[in-house]
Amino acid sequence: MAEAVTLGKILEEIKKSNENNKKYKDEILSKFEETIKDLTTKSEETQKELESVKVKIQKMEYEKKRKNLIIYNLEEEESNYFQLESCVLSIINDGCQVKCENIEIDFIKWLGRKSNKIRPVLGRPYKLEEKDADHAEQEIAERI
Repeated sequence: MAEAVTLGKILEEIKKSNENNKKYKDEILSKFEETIKDLTTKSEETQKELESVKVKIQKMEYEKKRKNLIIYNLEEEESNYFQLESCVLSIINDGCQVKCENIEIDFIKWLGRKSNKIRPVLGRPYKLEEKDADHAEQEIAERI
């Protein structure tokens, strides 16, 4: 009979131990689920932020390209940057009748590799405010 009492006690202890283990398991699972929810939320927020940044970069690239000036059929007689710049400025000032000074040009360069074909020239104004750009575009459109 003593064996039955000890076996009963052992069974009760095992049941209590199982219940405690189940409680710990449930606590761990709930903490794990909370952590996963938090990480999922953060991941979604990061994904949205990444998309937003991508859109901003695309807009910036578009704006950067929008302000470019490309001149075609310009002979490559200029041997250095300053000669090319003065040639382009004379085309802008005389041909387009737009007042432009040296300081207003950010950069000018030939596009593509040097070959037998005439390469276009790429240039960008140094600083062009949106209002000024829109106004200049309207003036050019009116002249044409």
